[in-house]
Amino acid sequence: MKLGEHFHWPLGVLPQISTAGRFGHDDKAFETNYVSHTHALHIYTYPAAFRLGDRSFAIRPGDLTITPAGVESRYDLPRPGFHWCAHFVPVHQDRRHFDPAKHARLPYHFPLGSLSEHAGQRIMSIARLFANSADPVARAGASAAMLELLLWLAMQSRTAGRSPASPAGAGAIERSAALMQERLASPLSIADLADEVGLTQNYLARLFRQRFGMTMPHFLLTCRMNHAKHLLQHTTSPIATIAQRVGMPDAQHFNKQFRRLVGVSPSAYRLAEA
Repeated sequence: MKLGEHFHWPLGVLPQISTAGRFGHDDKAFETNYVSHTHALHIYTYPAAFRLGDRSFAIRPGDLTITPAGVESRYDLPRPGFHWCAHFVPVHQDRRHFDPAKHARLPYHFPLGSLSEHAGQRIMSIARLFANSADPVARAGASAAMLELLLWLAMQSRTAGRSPASPAGAGAIERSAALMQERLASPLSIADLADEVGLTQNYLARLFRQRFGMTMPHFLLTCRMNHAKHLLQHTTSPIATIAQRVGMPDAQHFNKQFRRLVGVSPSAYRLAEA
């Protein structure tokens, strides 16, 4: 079967998991052909040659693959091993109305590298929840965790092939994003944030853009405008007061930036959302 360029999952749709856990594998010479009515996500602890539809991949320990429902897959393992996997029910969609902007885009084969331990912890958590799937709360938790894993992979795949951040650098990126969200009402300097998280401004800016797909100033402005929209919808505070509360005391500048990002003035947004 010929595959498209990527596997797509509709944003916001919870996967319905049919099985999840750690399983043994000993296939040789591509003798066994697998075709499932479910999608399957695997994280491997062994090397293998892998055929998926019309494509072939060299699997290394720590790699992840996604096999779409209805697509043939075969393996050749030099020796038996174990993998983590989760099978989840596909959402039947009318491909004539497929909108890629409403879907997460994932690779079929993802060499996770330094991310493999984190991904492994996620799928182990899914398996633990699924083991108690008779409990509807645990079953819902497994579905939510699976969706989070798929979306996390989609975000990570955007930076695949680039120089990965060190663990310290990755922590600094997350810390700088948290600081911006915590201090929306305060004047913020990117240089001061870089000093606080222990990176140079240029290095932090580069890593941040790789991680979030936008510059730090744009991220900060987006957070401020999102909070402003919330306050416009759910409070009766004057617009000038809202501007102050999101760290933009110049009301004229606030109005200009709000219109630029949201497309309408703050007063028009409040009226439309009333």
